[in-house]
Amino acid sequence: MAQSSFLIVGVDGQIGDALWRYLKDGDGTYVTYGTSRRREHLADEMWFADLGVVGSSGAIPDAIAGWARDATFERKVAFLAAAVTGFDRCEGDPSGSRAVNVDAVRVLSSLFARHGVFTVLLSSSAVFDPHTASPLEDASPSPVSEYGRQKSQAEYMLLDALRSSPASGHAIVRLTKVVSAKQPLWSTWLNALREGQTIEAAEDLLLSPLSIRYVVESLLEIAHVRRPGTYHLSGESLTSYHEIATQLAVGLGYARSRVVPVRTSARTGVPLARAAALLGMAGTLVDIGIAPQPLANVISALCEPSPT
Repeated sequence: MAQSSFLIVGVDGQIGDALWRYLKDGDGTYVTYGTSRRREHLADEMWFADLGVVGSSGAIPDAIAGWARDATFERKVAFLAAAVTGFDRCEGDPSGSRAVNVDAVRVLSSLFARHGVFTVLLSSSAVFDPHTASPLEDASPSPVSEYGRQKSQAEYMLLDALRSSPASGHAIVRLTKVVSAKQPLWSTWLNALREGQTIEAAEDLLLSPLSIRYVVESLLEIAHVRRPGTYHLSGESLTSYHEIATQLAVGLGYARSRVVPVRTSARTGVPLARAAALLGMAGTLVDIGIAPQPLANVISALCEPSPT
């Protein structure tokens, strides 16, 4: 029997779901459990947990508490992947989103610290002012949005919980933009290109994209090394949506002219875009051996045929 176990808190989200599927398809080195806020989606070794309730009441589901106390496993790692991620959702409902993004992190990280669980908190480049040039892992947070402030406070909650039990360990992992062919924008573009259509893409909107597989494999490597610290996962550079769409067309074997550049700044009724972020990864490269993801790898991942 495996002597190690993973708990993925939040398998409903993009990264939590990808982690869950990756581990369930693996070699069984870790016994993997997960939590979901949707009772109808529960599967074997998956437990119901409403983090809004956990955060607001402090009531931890028995299954999570039991896993944390379970002495059967010599090594336990908890991924805190559940979050309210929309900037507008956090601005519109600061108390409700805070219960999930901040208060639930406080409650769960305190539990995990008491029982020696290595805790991995998924955070965001939004903890920095997006105009800050490639902040490194030890840079002080400077959030300018409600979502960024909540993620910064969640990081503090995790660190505060571990001060009383430093042996348990932690990793804060900040991410730039994660992209997947399953997301509406990219799937729409890919389908349109494959059907011979022309697409429009903004040349004045930038992002530093990451593929979901790169993120999952990096998180698992950080969990395997179990070196406490703050880590960054970022693309190599900032790239426009137009350039990414153009490289998608080329990667699929179509002409670059199939992608028409547009400028959102010239269009009425288009919300002002938030500035994109690029994270420095010098510390992550030295401590874990993970380098920024090249754009070519992201393009290749987006162009891969969907599994049947």
